Amino acid sequence: ARRGHAATMPVRILRSCDANEELGLLELQGKLHFDDVVEGGARPRVGVFSRDVGGVGKATIHTGRYLIHGERKGLKRPLAVLQKCAKRGSATTYRLVGVVREKTTFAQRPAPIVGTASK
Repeated sequence: ARRGHAATMPVRILRSCDANEELGLLELQGKLHFDDVVEGGARPRVGVFSRDVGGVGKATIHTGRYLIHGERKGLKRPLAVLQKCAKRGSATTYRLVGVVREKTTFAQRPAPIVGTASK
């Protein structure tokens, strides 16, 4: 590549029949702590994600004894989710898994659930 110019490479993208499924991005601002996770063990379950059906853009994660409230927003530029299928020589083939058009941001501190038994 010349200085100041990006190199170009031919890439083939295949559209799969199930590429229309809805994909979203979850953005957690903070750190998750898991007390009962063993190094190299199974991935921990974060919690139950739910979003409003009425379309006001709110979402919630119920994790243990806490609720984390979030907000849905559309992305300025959609993101393509690709899966690498094959590489032959210098040509690479990818399969389009879906398109991400919105993200849900969880920026608030977790709120404790008071007065109810945790699941």
